[in-house]
Amino acid sequence: YVNLSGAGETWLQDFSRVKVLKELRLFNCELKNLPPSLSSSADLKLLEVLDLSENSLNSPIPNWLFGLTNLRKLFLRWDFLQGSIPTGFKNLRLLETLDLSNNLELQGEIPSVLGDLPRLEFLDLSANELNGQINGFLDAFSRNKGNSLVFLDLSSNKLAGTLPESLGALRNLQILDLSSNSLTGSVPSSIGNMASLKKLDLSYNAMNGTIAESLGQLAELVDLNLMANTWGGVLQKSHFVNL
Repeated sequence: YVNLSGAGETWLQDFSRVKVLKELRLFNCELKNLPPSLSSSADLKLLEVLDLSENSLNSPIPNWLFGLTNLRKLFLRWDFLQGSIPTGFKNLRLLETLDLSNNLELQGEIPSVLGDLPRLEFLDLSANELNGQINGFLDAFSRNKGNSLVFLDLSSNKLAGTLPESLGALRNLQILDLSSNSLTGSVPSSIGNMASLKKLDLSYNAMNGTIAESLGQLAELVDLNLMANTWGGVLQKSHFVNL
């Protein structure tokens, strides 16, 4: 375990002496690029936790990360990452936590391969420039019968499309934030199957359909935000019967 958070760049000269790392935290180290000694080190093959957050990388997500097949937690928030999210994430089959939030310049569609990661529990892609249809991405998660996703934040992007009925297959999900996008359509009736859901935020979209009455089946829901849309239909007592 090595924690060099906030250390600046002076640690680089000593890094090569460290052997067999499982956890490496380089949070807020004023990095402007990733040093060659980091990306070429064979000692990182056993790495399980990597935190490179709050640096100024100003680059695409590096492909060498996808060779770290023992990674369980990867934090790359506030790194000014650019380009799209690579499909190489499909190699990280043990990944449980992925935080790419607040990079501001990550673009393109969310690759469906993220939905195939069998152990992924926490996914934060908020505050980027991600676009495209949300349907296919959510469908990928629903096809993963062993999905263990608990936290999903896609807020403050440019995602479009409608919420698919397959959303209801995310039965372990507790936090779902899709606010501040360009989503349209209705809340699907399958929402009632998401028995673990505690927070649902669909605010600041362009949703113009109806809100399924099955929303009232979510007995664990304590935080619901549907504001700043153009909902149709009429709210009934059944919408809130168990809330």
